[in-house]
Amino acid sequence: MFGNFSYNFTDQLTAEVGLRYFDQDMDKAYFVDKPFIVSDFYPDFTYPKGGNDDWVPKVSLTYNVDDQRMVYALYSEGFRQGGANRNRVPEDLSFFPSVYEPDKLKNYEIGAKTRWMDGRLQINGTYFHGDWSNYQIEAVDPSSRACGPGEDSSVDPCGQVFQVMVANVGDAQQDGIELEIKAAPTDRVDLGFNFTWVNAETSEEFFVSDPEIAVPKGSQLPNVPEYKLATYAQYTWPVSFGSDSEMYVRGQYTWQDDSLNQLEDVTPEIHVSSRGQFVQPDYGIADLRAGLATGDWAIEAFLTNITDERAVLYNNDLNYDPFFGKRRVTTNRPREYGIKVSYSF
Repeated sequence: MFGNFSYNFTDQLTAEVGLRYFDQDMDKAYFVDKPFIVSDFYPDFTYPKGGNDDWVPKVSLTYNVDDQRMVYALYSEGFRQGGANRNRVPEDLSFFPSVYEPDKLKNYEIGAKTRWMDGRLQINGTYFHGDWSNYQIEAVDPSSRACGPGEDSSVDPCGQVFQVMVANVGDAQQDGIELEIKAAPTDRVDLGFNFTWVNAETSEEFFVSDPEIAVPKGSQLPNVPEYKLATYAQYTWPVSFGSDSEMYVRGQYTWQDDSLNQLEDVTPEIHVSSRGQFVQPDYGIADLRAGLATGDWAIEAFLTNITDERAVLYNNDLNYDPFFGKRRVTTNRPREYGIKVSYSF
């Protein structure tokens, strides 16, 4: 359920209050069989059940300085629903539970949206702070570690089957700034620039995939680059090809800072460990396109990823390849070029 209420104190000042309620029940059945493998693990049956409910609010104040500029302050909460893992071993022998809870984000935000120069220049800016509780993350269950002296895999969470699970591991926080600039210096030129800075880190010490390796407070969250930017320029001009015909050429460039693939600062060991922290390097992608639009028809020539950049989108730590000295890396699409024809009806 969701409800929203707003009230105008004056022509310039508006307050808004919203409230959302969710109630989730889970009753799942997982069946996995690999007939070509003779093993005690298959077929694999699990029947996780669970559920949760909660309220999440939203409160904001908006002040219109004039018809072209406004400032605002916002408090809101968001959530990712809980779920269930396919647990391949008895729950009392795994480190993570088969059912994980929702994680919540409390967001504090202030910003401004403005237009200048008779609407030809738009500048929007936002600062935000988020407190992330019960942080969900995918991880290899620590019960797959080798048993130590005095431990027995039949009664202790060690020496179990390698499995990836979602778990609630602790609290985190983020601070960030977003800046958006759009400009139309002439009727034919459009320019744009976006910049984002995010500092996302753990706000307490916790353990993820190894009960003996701590993730210290202040550790960078995985897959969150600190800086990102994007910019574009487009030039459009009329042509005598038919009614309302115009051509355009557009160039754009996006860049993002490096990031980490996982929380724990560990190095994989061949035939011993399948986990490892890797830096996913920064990368930039440039695109170019030119086209003709006339009536309901449009034709466009495009060249994407001009430099054929092989960006590492994800250096996967959630598979068994590192155990054998291999890696599984997801990259972006290579350089592409072509022609696109479209018709609107």
